[in-house]
Amino acid sequence: MNHDAAAVLAIGITIAIFTPYLLGVWRRTIRPHVISWVIWGLATMLVAGGQLLAGAGVGAVPILLSGILSSMVAVLAMLRRQPGNLDTDVTRFDGWCLAVVLAGIPIWLATGDVYWSMLLLTGIDLIGFAPTVRVVWHRPHSESALLFLAFAIRNALAVLAVESTHLTTIVFPAVIGAACAALAVLLLVRRQCVPAPTA
Repeated sequence: MNHDAAAVLAIGITIAIFTPYLLGVWRRTIRPHVISWVIWGLATMLVAGGQLLAGAGVGAVPILLSGILSSMVAVLAMLRRQPGNLDTDVTRFDGWCLAVVLAGIPIWLATGDVYWSMLLLTGIDLIGFAPTVRVVWHRPHSESALLFLAFAIRNALAVLAVESTHLTTIVFPAVIGAACAALAVLLLVRRQCVPAPTA
């Protein structure tokens, strides 16, 4: 598969998986953790910029689009929040995750080396998983396992779409794709242990 075809397929998958997810957030059938999505939106857009500077070419476009759509999820989750729910109540742990991410951004800006910048941004994005893992451990039916499985597939395609393949351009999609697959497995396993809410 050539770079352009992989990029087009990854973009198509990104749009296809975000559309029903955003509708689910609007209908309140999916309750994303706002802090996670703020972190993912911010980090993913910064990574796309770093990938473009590192020569990823069209391989950065699916990542950039994902960052924009992740930010839209965060905004929509805030607008559609239901006070008193675990997904919108920010715990001290969630606050620390966000604080670590915000503290890491100036370090990222000060890093002159693209390699270390991409590693730092990948770490920042991974921190975004912590609040969601906390929520889905207790309420595994509140998130979409299909979304995270699709992200894992999309990120594999994004790796194939990268025009200049080296650690700097593939570390983010590879690591985050693996994290998405792990979260999807966690959701499916926990759903076997926690009954779905009746209302």
